[in-house]
Amino acid sequence: MDLEYVITTIVGVVIAYVVPRVLKEAEKEIAPSGVQVKWFQWCLGNAIGTALGATIGVLVTIGIGPLSFGGMVNWAVFGASVGILQWFAVRRYLGVGSGWAVASAAGWAMFALYDALSGKSVFSPESWIVAGLSVGILQWLSLRLSGTRSSGWWVIANPVAWLVGALIGALYLYPLAVPAGPIVSWIACWGMVGVVGGIILTIPLVRMPMKRQNSG
Repeated sequence: MDLEYVITTIVGVVIAYVVPRVLKEAEKEIAPSGVQVKWFQWCLGNAIGTALGATIGVLVTIGIGPLSFGGMVNWAVFGASVGILQWFAVRRYLGVGSGWAVASAAGWAMFALYDALSGKSVFSPESWIVAGLSVGILQWLSLRLSGTRSSGWWVIANPVAWLVGALIGALYLYPLAVPAGPIVSWIACWGMVGVVGGIILTIPLVRMPMKRQNSG
């Protein structure tokens, strides 16, 4: 209980410090260029992607079985859902192709692989760090192949974003949403993971040079 209190306090401080600075940085760095990522669409896409992916993952478990090939199918579906909606939000600005969603699916599948090899639980911090690092590296390769520079911070930001998002979703929101029922609490918890992850990921995203698009 003491450890949970410490983690909750730390996460609260991080949110209070990071979120205003992220939004300020996004406004400062992107607005002058004339090419603006739709930040609301980016965060909303992450929220829908995580909630939808987690829900489909449950259906996969029901259909294939509780293991679903060690859970890799579940997490690959989760990653594909997140990756597709992320790609939809940034495809016009970063020039990334379908490899972005594939990288997300493969990276999140590493979550289950790490769990199987290490014996860790799904919500262990190490599992989220490994998954985030895997996603960050694979999506960084996708960015490099598309010619996007200044993308190195993407690798570091992903494990931080998804770990903090998981802690907030599980420790803050889920207990509050439980009275609303299992379906609502499940969707709300995973949606919060995506919102927080998306906000933190704007830190490296605003530092990447955006591609100018013709209005047509």
